[in-house]
Amino acid sequence: MLNKIKAHLDNIALAHSIFALPFAYMGAFLACKGIPPLKTLIFITLVMVSARSIALILDNLIDLRYDKQQKRLAHRPLVRGIIKPIELYVLIAFFFSVFFYSVVHLPRLCLYLSPLALAILWLYPYTKRFTFLCHYVLGIALAMAPIGGYMAVTGRISFPSLVLGTGVCFWIGTFD
Repeated sequence: MLNKIKAHLDNIALAHSIFALPFAYMGAFLACKGIPPLKTLIFITLVMVSARSIALILDNLIDLRYDKQQKRLAHRPLVRGIIKPIELYVLIAFFFSVFFYSVVHLPRLCLYLSPLALAILWLYPYTKRFTFLCHYVLGIALAMAPIGGYMAVTGRISFPSLVLGTGVCFWIGTFD
């Protein structure tokens, strides 16, 4: 059982969620010009971890056919068969539940824009098939973090949050 849990944690690359969290927190801190309320930070964290988990699960499922052909990806739990696709569909449902539960506790604009955010996360794996600019789509996905963090505090999008998000987009897109 512990091996299965570890395989799922490896599959969703929990470290990637931790990597993305500071971007969302930067947006929230920028909005508050200080420390945001703990409740808001908790819901931002839940939204970010669940969204990143959904994104990584979708990426692994969508690319499974191609990942099986790559020797450098042979160690992945889904490729090795340690994790079954049906298990990932159950996890997606769980993380969608966490995502929507959390986003409804934030300002309405967060809820209204959440389908767009999820669509971008779903789109990224497909862009790898037709453009070398796919990492900029990944950059856009991560750019949503500081903008979303700002929205989670203020209920609106501001120019400073867009500047921060644009910086994240180009940094990630160029770095990756």
